[in-house]
Amino acid sequence: MKVLLLGSGAPEPNPLRKLLIRLEYEGGLPSRDDVILTRLDSNPDCKPDVLWDLNVKPWPFEDNSFDEVHAYNVMEHLGRQGDAKAFFDEHYEIWRILRRGGSYLGCCPTMKNPWVLAEPSHTRVLLPHTFNFLHGRFMDTQLGVTSSSDFRGLWRGDLRLIKVWNDYNSEDDWAWHVVAFKEEEFLQPLNIINGLT
Repeated sequence: MKVLLLGSGAPEPNPLRKLLIRLEYEGGLPSRDDVILTRLDSNPDCKPDVLWDLNVKPWPFEDNSFDEVHAYNVMEHLGRQGDAKAFFDEHYEIWRILRRGGSYLGCCPTMKNPWVLAEPSHTRVLLPHTFNFLHGRFMDTQLGVTSSSDFRGLWRGDLRLIKVWNDYNSEDDWAWHVVAFKEEEFLQPLNIINGLT
């Protein structure tokens, strides 16, 4: 299993630990011996496998390169609140480099977390509902029904939220598990997960 860790930080302690414990509790993780981990960071002091600024697109990976992409307390540091193009560009890169059925796992501060806006390098707030806009058919269900903006010109992928941990009631982080759908799966009926419509 090929795994990309975005914003890897220092090699120790293990930055995957936070969500891997949750996933192990849920079950379904492969043996760690089966994981080929690529660590990406923009800070050379972290000694990443790939030194790269995530704001620079395209990211330096071929299409369909990874089974999983992990982003722990990373996405709130990219783009700007209200910059829809940057949001969709970042997530298009994740969708592009994931294999069909690949997982995108991550976490970021909840709205109740005092650091969500206090941390000087946080530039965006992400909520579980934000991920609905990454569902390939979400806009088709919203236009003319809600006051939602039309982002179909900005979004070309299909990432579907399947699990949320610790969403609104925590003062810590919330976490997500999103799955990449590709070509033929696009024809499946719309199913917004967890009632996040």
